[in-house]
Amino acid sequence: MYYFSDSPVVLTDLPSDHNSYIAATDDCRLVAVLVSNMIYFHCQKSNVLLCRYRHNPSHLERYGNLSCAAWNSSGNVLLLRTDLGFLCLLCVSISEIEQLNHDNSVKMRYEVSVKSVNILKSLGQFSCCVTTCNKIIAGNKLGRVICLNWLGEVLTNEGFDLHSIPVQSEIGINAVISHVEPSVNCLRFHWAPTLGGFLVTLTNGCLLLVILPLSVLDSEQVRAVYLTQVELYSPISVNSRFRSFAVGSSNGQITSYHIDEMSNALVISQKFHLPDPVRHGIDKMPGTVKTISWSPDGYCLAAAWSPHGMALWSVFGSLLYSTLLDQAEVTRFLAPLNFCWTLKGFYLWTISSFVDDPDRREREEYLNAFRERLLHSCNALPQTQRQIAKNMAKMRSDLHLDDSGDDESGSEVNTNGKATLAKNRNFLMVFRLAKSALATNPTGDNHLHLLMYTADSIYVTVRRFLHSRRNMLNVPLPPEYIRTNFPLKFAAMNPQGSHVIVAGSRGFALCVLSTLQCRLFGNITQEQAFEVHAGLAWWGHFICFCAFNYAVNRCEIRCYPCTEKLDDRFASILPLDNSIRPLVLDVVGNRLIVFSTDSHYRSFDLTFGSKPHEVVLTPHSTYNLSSFFPYAACLTRVFPFSLHSNSPITKHANSFCDGNLSQRRNAADPEDTTLLVTYAGNLLLLPNLHTTSLIQPHNENGSVIAEFFGFGLKKDTDTRKYRDTFSPTLIASRVELLWSPTAYVPLPSPPQRPTEFFDMGKSDSESEEDAEVGEVSFKCGPKEEGGGINSSCTSSLLGDSIWLFCGADGMRIWLPLDTAVAKRSMVEPSIPSSPNMEKRLQSNGGVYFPPLVHSTKASRRVMISLGLDGLSYPLVIFLDKAVLVTVQSDYLRTERSYSDVLSDPYIQMPFYCTNFKTNLFLPHLLKDLLRKNLSDVAFELASAYRHLPYFQHILELLLHEVLEEEATSKFPIPDPLLPQVTAFIEQFPHFLDVVVQCTRKTEVTWWRHLFCSLGRRPKDLFDHALSLEQLDTAASCLVILQNSESQATCKQSALLLLETAIKECQWHHVKDLMRFLKATTLSDKSTDDVLNEVDAFFERVKCRFLREGSWKCLEEIFSNVPSIPPNEINPQNDLMESSDLQSSLLSHWLLANREHVAIVDDWPRCFQRLHSDFGMFLPLVTQKEGVLVSGQKRPGFARAVNGDKLDSFSNLEVSPHCNLNDEAPTFHRALRTQRQLQKLLSHLLLVLRELKPSSGPEVFTPPETSLFSWTLLIAILQLDKQAVLTVFSFLQNKCEADTSPEILITFILQFLNGLESLESLISANPRANPEYFGFFVELKPRIRKFVQPLVEPKPVIVNVEGKSTSKLPNGVILEQKNIPASKASPENHISMSISVQTIKTQNHVAADFESSSDDHLVHPGIEEEGSRSSCIVS
Repeated sequence: MYYFSDSPVVLTDLPSDHNSYIAATDDCRLVAVLVSNMIYFHCQKSNVLLCRYRHNPSHLERYGNLSCAAWNSSGNVLLLRTDLGFLCLLCVSISEIEQLNHDNSVKMRYEVSVKSVNILKSLGQFSCCVTTCNKIIAGNKLGRVICLNWLGEVLTNEGFDLHSIPVQSEIGINAVISHVEPSVNCLRFHWAPTLGGFLVTLTNGCLLLVILPLSVLDSEQVRAVYLTQVELYSPISVNSRFRSFAVGSSNGQITSYHIDEMSNALVISQKFHLPDPVRHGIDKMPGTVKTISWSPDGYCLAAAWSPHGMALWSVFGSLLYSTLLDQAEVTRFLAPLNFCWTLKGFYLWTISSFVDDPDRREREEYLNAFRERLLHSCNALPQTQRQIAKNMAKMRSDLHLDDSGDDESGSEVNTNGKATLAKNRNFLMVFRLAKSALATNPTGDNHLHLLMYTADSIYVTVRRFLHSRRNMLNVPLPPEYIRTNFPLKFAAMNPQGSHVIVAGSRGFALCVLSTLQCRLFGNITQEQAFEVHAGLAWWGHFICFCAFNYAVNRCEIRCYPCTEKLDDRFASILPLDNSIRPLVLDVVGNRLIVFSTDSHYRSFDLTFGSKPHEVVLTPHSTYNLSSFFPYAACLTRVFPFSLHSNSPITKHANSFCDGNLSQRRNAADPEDTTLLVTYAGNLLLLPNLHTTSLIQPHNENGSVIAEFFGFGLKKDTDTRKYRDTFSPTLIASRVELLWSPTAYVPLPSPPQRPTEFFDMGKSDSESEEDAEVGEVSFKCGPKEEGGGINSSCTSSLLGDSIWLFCGADGMRIWLPLDTAVAKRSMVEPSIPSSPNMEKRLQSNGGVYFPPLVHSTKASRRVMISLGLDGLSYPLVIFLDKAVLVTVQSDYLRTERSYSDVLSDPYIQMPFYCTNFKTNLFLPHLLKDLLRKNLSDVAFELASAYRHLPYFQHILELLLHEVLEEEATSKFPIPDPLLPQVTAFIEQFPHFLDVVVQCTRKTEVTWWRHLFCSLGRRPKDLFDHALSLEQLDTAASCLVILQNSESQATCKQSALLLLETAIKECQWHHVKDLMRFLKATTLSDKSTDDVLNEVDAFFERVKCRFLREGSWKCLEEIFSNVPSIPPNEINPQNDLMESSDLQSSLLSHWLLANREHVAIVDDWPRCFQRLHSDFGMFLPLVTQKEGVLVSGQKRPGFARAVNGDKLDSFSNLEVSPHCNLNDEAPTFHRALRTQRQLQKLLSHLLLVLRELKPSSGPEVFTPPETSLFSWTLLIAILQLDKQAVLTVFSFLQNKCEADTSPEILITFILQFLNGLESLESLISANPRANPEYFGFFVELKPRIRKFVQPLVEPKPVIVNVEGKSTSKLPNGVILEQKNIPASKASPENHISMSISVQTIKTQNHVAADFESSSDDHLVHPGIEEEGSRSSCIVS
């Protein structure tokens, strides 16, 4: 929550003195630095040295050296104590002077002077003292404790003897009462107001808690308690906000203690351990704890060790930053001596040194400890003290601890003439910090975004940018506001992330993030007239806060619209009673919540008034919680909460604007009386509260409103009786932050006014930006930007859950359960509770049941724990993304040597920055749900996140975490969780991938443990993945099989996967499997063979593809898996020359294995097979019967380039090999298909050119004939007319002259029959297939002319029914007219249709042939009489 920012500032170097001390005033004005009897007065705001004061040397010799200092509450008197025990009061005069800067701006400057010095020598010597707001409590060595005012006067009636007060052995009624022994005296005092008094460190090493009376310090009412559980050591720091104190030990451990109110026992609140990343990254653990100090708000602990090292911790043990891991030596060897928090925690002052000799520092530590023991054991006479000083000087000289070269400036000149700093010199340093807005203003709005602020600027990252950025935006505030209102106190961002409101010492400023401009009050008098108290909150477009009005000297509730100018004319102001001082403020729905210093809870309904900028605040309820929370400052969060609904109180208050107020209060809902409170780190549930405001008729003495603010005219006299009716239920302990349902699921915006009201006074640019930002919705839903949760389970479970951050214990979720789910599961939650509540939990199965149950949902709740990284601090929750946004401190690394740093530490300091990252919380949540046997809840919750792209990674993290935890356990686990986790993951389709990936990323020794829980072997996983065609998963399984199964099994599985990968054309898997097989299953000798086992396998696969007609797979296997070195192949060879045959591997292989070519017996089916395999962008579509498609448009190549879908073919029948539901191929896919077909066609043409016809009755063998057929089919698929003609030219060249005409015609007719069948398939609906239909129309005349010489027959004259006819060799009879023989030359007048369709088919398009250039050709068709016309020989 606290993070370093900017670079540390080294103000000055100081003398090497370990008795230095730093004290700061509460009004943020001065800092007093005490070192070597010198007091340096600095300004807190500018760090400028204002004044130096040197103590009188005569006083030093008589009363001793100055050892500690403390300011009074007003900051004008400084208390000093010497090492001899004398007290001294310095009266300081502070004046403000206006100074004109170079830019003509006025700047206030302080002038400090010491008016008087009052040494309280008459009171004697005191061993310790502590200051309060108006008193000084001092104790002498005789055990007498006295009280003084800040004038040095002793309060005679207030004091006691430490040896005479009763001391209990422990906190409780049955404790043994004793007294402090006379020989034991007080050593140190530590003021602890929320613990009831102050802590006393005794000389015997014990710790005593002195409990003082509330009013006057009466000796008869003072009692004390021994805190025996504390391992006492010198550094102790009290945290009044969380009612605890921290103690440092000699072994480097820091422990925090608090008093349990239920058991009245001192218990350990937190142990501050270094997380594993820090402990593993350092060579040696830190030594003795040197000093510790809590921040003013109690959220951060600064600690320093000996000999070096410092760290910042959160209140319950979360490490915020540590210098032990710094790579820069200047900070890694930093050794702070003490700490002092200034400016409300924004600055951390320290006197430090840079340790270059850790052993020397350790010797000096031991010597100082020895000196302290001598001073406390010897008498206080001046002669004795001087002798001790002489002896200590001699011991320092003997231990080589004196630096003879040190002068007053702390520098010496080396041989090079450069000034270098002396060793172990002390420096006054100031660390600047940025803290989260949740520390001081934990409203629901600030939980939505990442907002931090320093003393003069803000760091912000809007919620929608948390996924894409890792650094925060630094927005400086205008100097006009910071100059007069430094430092900042509160900051709040609206839910839309468009505006940030900040408040300093007076007034407030509004920052518009779209323009990075701030709006200020036009009237400076209005800005300086009030001070913001309790925090800032947003309600729609209104800024709500409590302010102390200095003009009327009381607090008010104010609401300003952000759409108007900052002016009191637009403010809605509700004055409060003079006794009310608000501490906590929040807005939940349409209700404003205020908790004040008198421990009263008040709520107000917010509604719109009659004017556009007016807000009406109506008192709703008030509860007196003083009996539960006696220390109001310890309460950090309070809001109404409902156990029986899926959201907090969100009812509108419009119905309460009118009518009787008493009727409204009597009609309050039961949920309004239930509060959820965080008090001193404990989350408490307060159900069934009753209002304490008394409703009386109106009279002259007051009204109902006055009674509400003044709690009536009658005091609450029965608060004790009210408390006895019930006790708050402890939900969780050690709570630092709390996210209510409104923190991550914002409530609907309050009812807005018409847009014209909100556009008033706003510029156009601001209106556009606000409208754009306002469109962003953060509520979980199916339409949320970036993906929302698409299940009602998440909204009911996580949406109503309470998220807690508990420091080192990680995150906790108070999760509601559905009754139906709870009945199916055995619930065993771990809910910390009070002793009275444990009996209820045991009787109810460990689940909290509220007294009143009105709903079946959210009535039962269970506490879930989430473990986080020790260096992460969550600030924002994304329910829809299942992530937490955590923040870490870091610095910019620089390459500088340690000697350079020591030579000039003023400019060598690192620059600190703040980074944030996202962490998945769903694995930890599912793990704890399964541990509590809530598997049904875990499944419903996980199912809601299945849409996330990293859902598989979530399951992997869950499995890996549980596996590592149980596999590395040294002892048997009685109830292992791993079987439940594996059974849970098996319900999702990612099961195989999760198990395989997790197995590969874990140790081999853990595999047996994992597969025993699975109940399966790795081979079973491989077979299952292969059956589901999950090739990636199956390939990953091979690595597991290699280390868990035999070599034969691994080899067999690899070959099986290789065959499947080839079928699926997963060539990257094929290449990897080839390397895997050659590296694992083949010996060195086999790899040198001409044909090894892998190549033989590929030969079998290629032959099978050839027999099946899988030309696409065959082409791809040669393109992607060549059998010869790639440098010998030219994969882009598309030329058809004979010289390329030797370099064409596919052509050479086809020629050698042509006997395996698949026989083409059905041309349409083979064509559709090719069409489907290659995924052509021209689908084969035929017209449905009785439906017209005249208006349809076919998706040509342009549609394939654009990637449009085929959405206009509802009336078309689709080929069984074509899927219209698939998207049209993209340009790259269509281009790749064209290149594949072109390459395959070129290889086939090369093979056809090399074929030799046989001299037998068959010209070519059936496989060789099929090669011609497949080539024609691929050419037609490619729409390549030239390739078709090339095939027929090969036929002409291959047919020798002695080939008989009958054999030749029969051979040619095989291809013509195939073309006829394809044309019939296409011409059935020409308009549905225009590309292929036009291709055949243009192709037929060219084929007829080209093939005619091949089938030109010599007619044989026969007599058919008395007519002279000519019979061709193919059986076609031509009618011959009676013409002269000289004119009957068949060589010149033979005309026939080459296409088989013109011979057999009757219902064809005659226009194709009629348009031919041969006018003497007559296309046979159907005459009017229905008789068949015949070819005519003219």
